[in-house]
Amino acid sequence: MTPIAPLLQVNPETVEFLQQQFQSLTTSFNIYVALLSAVSVIFIGFAAWFFKRTLSEAKQEVEQLVRAEVKREIARNVRQRIEFLEQVLEREEVPSLVSVDYVLQTTTGTLPKEYNLLRARFPRLKLQKLDSRKLTGDVVVLDLVNYQPKGSELTDDELEQILQRTIDKLSSDSVLSIYIRGRYKAIETLGQKINYYTSTNVPTQLLGNVINSAYVAHTLRGEDE
Repeated sequence: MTPIAPLLQVNPETVEFLQQQFQSLTTSFNIYVALLSAVSVIFIGFAAWFFKRTLSEAKQEVEQLVRAEVKREIARNVRQRIEFLEQVLEREEVPSLVSVDYVLQTTTGTLPKEYNLLRARFPRLKLQKLDSRKLTGDVVVLDLVNYQPKGSELTDDELEQILQRTIDKLSSDSVLSIYIRGRYKAIETLGQKINYYTSTNVPTQLLGNVINSAYVAHTLRGEDE
């Protein structure tokens, strides 16, 4: 009978060596896991810090952009208001810069209330008679309400002659403002003879017309300069 081979025999030294190697491997693995965990914690912490820092920086940047936009908007609004105020002041200054001739049939006696109304607004207003002298005012007011005797009316022919005499004495850039009651064909066709004129029969409207005429005259004078 063939004898059975004896089982593999492992000496105690080998077993102890294997055990030591296993323990060393286990320790190394545990250290690796611990290091990996530590690195993960550090990475997560750094990511959280960086993300928080990024949010903070983004918030600051947005706040700076908002502040800059608000400053620009305020500056734009202030600039627009200043420009508007400058335009208002410039318009208010115009009546004191233009000369106004107030034409009457006679410059003696009691002056009409319309003249005094304009005088309060135009410091360079002066009385003129329609004679041989040139009308040099930037605006020429032809008062035909107080021109003829009270209760009388001008005929079309008389008005035509007065208007033509006035136009012949005007400067090329003067603006004619006519104050007259009634409707006349000579007024309706005046645009064929003169470029800039206004007409009214109401005292308060006369003031508005002369002010608007002053703006036109001032603009025309500025273009010439």
